[in-house]
Amino acid sequence: MTPLLSNSVSSASLDNNHQAEPVCIAWIDVSALTRECMTHAVAGAQRLFLIVPFDSVYDFLKAPERKVDLIVYHAHEADSVNSADIAALREAFATTQLVVLSDATTLDPAVVKSVLNQGASGFILTSQTGLQMLVSALGLVASGGTFVPKQVLFYQENAHQSSGREPKQKGQLTARELDVLKLVKQGKPNKLIAYELNLSESTVKVHIRNTMRKMGSTNRTHVAMNADKYVEAKAA
Repeated sequence: MTPLLSNSVSSASLDNNHQAEPVCIAWIDVSALTRECMTHAVAGAQRLFLIVPFDSVYDFLKAPERKVDLIVYHAHEADSVNSADIAALREAFATTQLVVLSDATTLDPAVVKSVLNQGASGFILTSQTGLQMLVSALGLVASGGTFVPKQVLFYQENAHQSSGREPKQKGQLTARELDVLKLVKQGKPNKLIAYELNLSESTVKVHIRNTMRKMGSTNRTHVAMNADKYVEAKAA
């Protein structure tokens, strides 16, 4: 089994991050069988997960308003993801972490990139991910990290090398922004970044926001996936 944990993030659990509060997960899956089986399995494997199942995005969006920490959207298409569903979720829950669970049998990096660009913080292939890795990935995203197939990173690296051109940089990062960027690349949440760099969490958020602006990024996942060129440029 090929692990899908990218080299820009590391596996983590909610317990390891000392998070005592339960995490409310809205689990959207049109298939009754997989919805029931997976929610029971995941909730049984992680006691801090409180999972509320929904059979469609529409069913979720029309439900009475409740606190949701994480949204899991299970896509059953063989080679795509319903972008309209993702867009609807991001419009209604713009700041809530979103993970796409995909049954795709062939990984098209363009599809994954599109989902991440829409604001998802995780993309998980069911064909290559076991229960424990799934639980760890959900915990990582719930804690502010990112989880993407490593094939996407390899694809982008190869595409960059074949182009023969350096990606355009929109601004130079400060030394402290680079320190924060290195830890974002590792998939660490703001709380751990603040602890390691002896900063306040609000200061870390400011550095990340400035870094996103300078990199021309719209989300944290894009920042992590494009961190290398800034770190290497500084080292050179």
